[in-house]
Amino acid sequence: MTLHLPMLTFLMGSLSLITNQTHLLSTLLSLELLLMSLFSGTALWTITNTTPSIYMIMPLLALSACEASVGLALLVSLSRSHGSDLTRNMNLLKC
Repeated sequence: MTLHLPMLTFLMGSLSLITNQTHLLSTLLSLELLLMSLFSGTALWTITNTTPSIYMIMPLLALSACEASVGLALLVSLSRSHGSDLTRNMNLLKC
């Protein structure tokens, strides 16, 4: 019963990832929402079990922090090179 909220936020994040692909920032925020819902779901799952394990939660939190920093660096470099964060302006074949 407690895992309904992480499942709902995961569904909202995946739906926004599918529909909002105009700006790179909205795509990165959708990915961050997906990872935070996975983190909260894993944390709630380990709390409700009899043996709470920090070893399951910490790698997911570290992965989320690394994803956020790489996404921010990618956003800054692409906005400097292309002038905006619109995904339709970006073409990986042109340099």
